[in-house]
Amino acid sequence: MAVVPAEEIFLSGSLFVPAKLLIAAHLKQPYLNRIRRFVYFLEYGLIRLLGGALNLVPFGTALKLAPPAGLFLFSILKKYRTRAIENLSSSFPEKSEEEIRTFARESFVYLAEFVVGWLRMPYFARHADRYLRISGVEKIWEGLKKKRGAVLFLSHGGNWEVAALIAGLLIAKPAGTVIHALARPLKNPYLYNHVLYLRGLTGLRSISKIGAVRQVLHCLKKNEIISLLIDQRVNEGGV
Repeated sequence: MAVVPAEEIFLSGSLFVPAKLLIAAHLKQPYLNRIRRFVYFLEYGLIRLLGGALNLVPFGTALKLAPPAGLFLFSILKKYRTRAIENLSSSFPEKSEEEIRTFARESFVYLAEFVVGWLRMPYFARHADRYLRISGVEKIWEGLKKKRGAVLFLSHGGNWEVAALIAGLLIAKPAGTVIHALARPLKNPYLYNHVLYLRGLTGLRSISKIGAVRQVLHCLKKNEIISLLIDQRVNEGGV
């Protein structure tokens, strides 16, 4: 499985990518019927529109919009609301029904805040010194001196997409190496290409976790960094 640098897919330095590039790259896949293509492109367009609007206002203002947006989604997305409540009930059987619903509502608010931060990633990349901090990175740099690469296990908490910016800008670049994120591709190819672009703003590259063993070992031999979330589901052929 080849590594896919974001700069190979998107116009370098551009935040707005012509749709024809995406169509040429992805819509040749036979399983994408016309209706699914339209739905995927519509989802992508709405996300880009929302991102453009949120980047026109201060970050603090955009973040204040997240709680009401999360609660609104909680109220209208019955399928995902039910799934969240069922999962939380299984994880916390000792909690009351009201407590479970409160947790579920808060999780929707958190996801809305996550999306706001994710959509602001181009701004964060340009003003990293204002928003991004890291500690203990010297231990990683010390490990890289052994020329065997490094593997970073990340907790699936906070905004892990913003963490990708930190990894590329504040960990890999100062060490003169490259960092790769092991991840599952999104079903929506338009949106996934945009995710790759945002992750690649500071040099982070993505490796599909499907059959990634050889590619991971190759990167480690080149003294590069592999990062992965500790709670990723692993199937046969993955890492």
